[in-house]
Amino acid sequence: MPFSSAWLISASVAFAAGTLRGYTGFGFAITMALGLLWLLPPIQVVTTVLLLDLLGALGLLANAWNRADRAVLKRLLPTMLLASALGIALMTVLPTTAARLVVTAICLIGAVATVLQRQPVMGLTSALDRTRDLRWAWPAGGASGLAMSLSSAGGPPLMVYLMRTRLTPEAARATAILFFMAASAVSLLGYVGARQITTDTLWRALSLSPLALIGAALGHWLFVRFPPLSFRTVVAPLLVLMAAWMLIREVRTLVFG
Repeated sequence: MPFSSAWLISASVAFAAGTLRGYTGFGFAITMALGLLWLLPPIQVVTTVLLLDLLGALGLLANAWNRADRAVLKRLLPTMLLASALGIALMTVLPTTAARLVVTAICLIGAVATVLQRQPVMGLTSALDRTRDLRWAWPAGGASGLAMSLSSAGGPPLMVYLMRTRLTPEAARATAILFFMAASAVSLLGYVGARQITTDTLWRALSLSPLALIGAALGHWLFVRFPPLSFRTVVAPLLVLMAAWMLIREVRTLVFG
């Protein structure tokens, strides 16, 4: 049934993940993936979160289009395309338990990377910095595309890269928005081609999207009135613990059955 107990739990996860993104600006995909893994097979989790992420970003497209760094984006996208194809191929052949292990492990790595990442540097200072930023865009695009197609949690690899560039915060944010929209769309097209997106997946994403958006609005309201403590020192450690616990559970299932 459409509004089953499983859907109500999914709705709660979507609202909580949306609130987290609105309050901290991060953590939506990881929270959604970890929450939905309790209820759904891994490919359904990945495709649902990719759809939700894409729908949630549509309203940001116009502003991001004018502010993104085109040179960085042009280097991020080709390796993302190749890595996404690899990730989709792997997810369609992995057994369910192994796929859960992959999704959980990537979420754990992403949460740990978020805890460890440095504060962003500000402004472009030299031609050498620019050359370095463009050179490292190639592997960053591949790592993020692979994580996106395997787990829907492609944010940490790209954000770790962007936090180490000399892009302004506005340019980095806009570049990330366009990249994630492209990566989500590419992965979704790949899963459509692999016949892994069902009408249930579409219905689930469309029905959860308003709750995620309402949560994001609430999170932004809370942010304005009660500025958050550091995401790295409060929210990310909780995601690390959650992902680590689920990873241990999946390893035990894989080893002992």
